[in-house]
Amino acid sequence: MISAFRLAFADSVATAFSPRGAEGRWNSRGTVVVYTAEHPALAVLEIMTAWNDYQDFSGYHLYRCEFDAAMVEDLVERVVRGSVDPTDRATTRAFGDLWTMERRSVALRVPSVVAPHSHNYLLNPAHPDFEDAVARQGLGPLRFDPRLVELVI
Repeated sequence: MISAFRLAFADSVATAFSPRGAEGRWNSRGTVVVYTAEHPALAVLEIMTAWNDYQDFSGYHLYRCEFDAAMVEDLVERVVRGSVDPTDRATTRAFGDLWTMERRSVALRVPSVVAPHSHNYLLNPAHPDFEDAVARQGLGPLRFDPRLVELVI
């Protein structure tokens, strides 16, 4: 089983894994994708790199989800071979939108751009197996260390 972590400005598992389709690196606005990270620290780093979008670091909760590795499409090798450039937002959004629409897998493993050699997992809540395949658990509120917040505000 793979464990992944999500930070959300929500206090329930249902809300945390039901995003509204905001634009991200791997999806266009309106395409619903759930972003998770392989470690809680990476989830924090990913949120902090987008501080202009958030600016308020209070009210976040940490969630863990688990899913079988057989439910994952792995994009990392294609990135390593150079067929997908994770820094090209047009390419990554087109890829993620198509992956979501085709419902090819419950999860997509992608490289983190902000933390080399780390990975994020995109989850597709529209996939027919999503509800049964992804176990979700709330871990409670996450308080950002004030020293980190001072670095970005």
